[in-house]
Amino acid sequence: MMRAVHLLAIAGLIVACSPAPTATPTHTHTATAQPPIATETAAPPTATLTPSPTVTATATERPTHTPSPVPSDTPSATAPRPTAIPATAVPTATSTVVRAAAPVFPATGIGAWDPADFRKEIGELYNNTQTYRTNLQKVLERQSDSSCRALYTYTDELYHGQRGYSDVPDAWYPAYYEYRVMVTDAFAALAPLAVKCPRSREPNDGQYSAEDAALSIPVLDGILNRVPQILAETAGLP
Repeated sequence: MMRAVHLLAIAGLIVACSPAPTATPTHTHTATAQPPIATETAAPPTATLTPSPTVTATATERPTHTPSPVPSDTPSATAPRPTAIPATAVPTATSTVVRAAAPVFPATGIGAWDPADFRKEIGELYNNTQTYRTNLQKVLERQSDSSCRALYTYTDELYHGQRGYSDVPDAWYPAYYEYRVMVTDAFAALAPLAVKCPRSREPNDGQYSAEDAALSIPVLDGILNRVPQILAETAGLP
């Protein structure tokens, strides 16, 4: 019995003096348990990844909203301005047209425009020219003597009788202008004869040279050829 008691006492001392094997595994469990906690703390990086896409999404929305209104407003404001410029250019072009003044004599009677009266006047120019041209042809052919009285009858009609007009419409103005030019040219062509012709009331009529009279023939023939053409050209005008 005593021996068994000693053995138990020795065994207790050995157990008490030797380091306990169970303390080592308990420290190893606590050491291994702490690393998992450190690995679970790495999970927050996944939480920081979620806000980063939301920040980039709001950054892309701002540029798309601001540039779109700017280009759409500027063309609409500038588009009407170019279209208004040609409208103001048309009246200025028509208002700058200036017609050449038709030649008239100081004694020319000027009346209000009348198409029927103009046709009558240009017809009288033809008839008077034809009458004097026939008389002149007889003088050239020595069938008759030159007559100052016949000359002045024609030139007085040119100077006093052939009327002028005011406010002639644009459609009629080329014909009216040409009519006044023909009257003036005929009077100028016969002026050399009038200088040599005495204007007197004596029974004896004065004479002029047939050679001088021949110089006016091209002008007189031009009137006789042109007047019928003018009447035909203006026949359809109101």
